[in-house]
Amino acid sequence: YQRRVRGGTEITMMMGVACALMLVLVTRAAYTLVRIRAGTKAAARSGPAKTMAVLGSGGHTKEMVGLLNSLSTDKYSPLGFVVANTDQRSVHKIDDVRKHKDMCEEETPVFFITRTREVGGSFVGAAFKTVYASLWSLWVLARFQPDLLVTNGPGTCLPLILAAFVLRVIGIKEIRVVFVESWCRTRSLSMTGKLVYPLVDTFIVQWEEVARNYPRARCLGWLF
Repeated sequence: YQRRVRGGTEITMMMGVACALMLVLVTRAAYTLVRIRAGTKAAARSGPAKTMAVLGSGGHTKEMVGLLNSLSTDKYSPLGFVVANTDQRSVHKIDDVRKHKDMCEEETPVFFITRTREVGGSFVGAAFKTVYASLWSLWVLARFQPDLLVTNGPGTCLPLILAAFVLRVIGIKEIRVVFVESWCRTRSLSMTGKLVYPLVDTFIVQWEEVARNYPRARCLGWLF
């Protein structure tokens, strides 16, 4: 009888600890979302921001390359890249960025993650791949330790933004996220944009009509 009582007490204590941890995480997540929504400024830094860019496929990569080439290495370096493991075209484009910015491979490491959904692929399968890719993204971000994550909307960016949010919530690393909506989104946000809108620090669009519908969006005009 005493063993049963002791066992029941231990289970109760474990459940209490688990509930307390869950409450802390939920509170931290809510606090982080409020800070993001309020546009809390990042702490001042003395050197350049360690930057990680997410490359997609086709037009996404073309636009991102144009954006990266316009960034000063004095303010944004070193520069890491994340590419889907099936996207060889974007890998070749990284060499163009290196040549334009006169940066070596050591300054521009490349990380690969699973593509969450191929064109025409199942949304159910994409959900499982997103979970897996998010866990892998935690490792990628923890290894590179970027100060800034820049993306322009390929599906590859979703697990990285989720991972960056998790690292922020649990207090390991505050990674600022900049999302640049594609030039072709003239009236509404992309699906990825709608999903990550509450989670990114700076949300940039290139058309005024889009900015009018999303208060946190900043319209900077055509960037590419």
